[in-house]
Parts: sequence; structure tokens; C-alpha cells
Amino acid sequence: MAIKLRRGFKKEAEERALELRNELGLSHYAPIDVFALAEWLAIPAVPLSALAEYVPDVHLAHFRDVESDVFSGVTIHQGVRRLILYNDVHADVRLNSTIAHELAHALLGHSPSPLADDDGKR
Repeated sequence: MAIKLRRGFKKEAEERALELRNELGLSHYAPIDVFALAEWLAIPAVPLSALAEYVPDVHLAHFRDVESDVFSGVTIHQGVRRLILYNDVHADVRLNSTIAHELAHALLGHSPSPLADDDGKR
């Protein structure tokens, strides 16, 4: 089932994409390097593997080796600052999609929300 977007959203999104490309010095149809965009937006993109010195191996191994498909990425908020944590065992195409998805939350001004409800469900 397709999601119904509010009237004018697609045009606004296309205009914002052109603005971003201009600000990044890209042509109108050039692909956007999502990692460069994250850096330009001052939103660090941190791979899960970077947590190795802080998180026990068993926990990282779960998301990297055992059930790598259950975690792609998340935006972590601290006040007005954001950080994207992503699962770097995924293929490049999925990484691009994950980072783009998380950046879209920032560009659309989405507020943080809990990772799970009171029952522990997403």
C-alpha cells in the first residue's frame, strides 16, 4: 500500500534536493554522496564497528554477524545535535539508503522518538 504524501511534498523535496546539490557544488542530477552530505550537515555518521572499544564483542557480533538484518541505522539525539550510528557490515547500496533515510529525518526536522514502546516493541 502506497503512502499518501501531503499535497506539495514531492515538489518541495525535489526543490530541497536541488538546493542541497547546489550547496554541495553538484550538478542538478549528480548523485549525492550521503557521507559527504552528513559531514556538511555536521551530523557525524559512525559505523557500528567504531564502538568496539566501548561495547562488549558479544553485543556487536549479534548485530554484525548473527542478526545483521535487524539493525541498519539510528539517529541519536543530544539536544539539537544528532549522530547517525549505522551497521557497516551492510552492502554499500544499503549503507547509502540507511544514511539517506536518517539524514531525511534531520532535513525534515523530525523530533526524536523512543526506540521502543513500553512493551519493548519498535
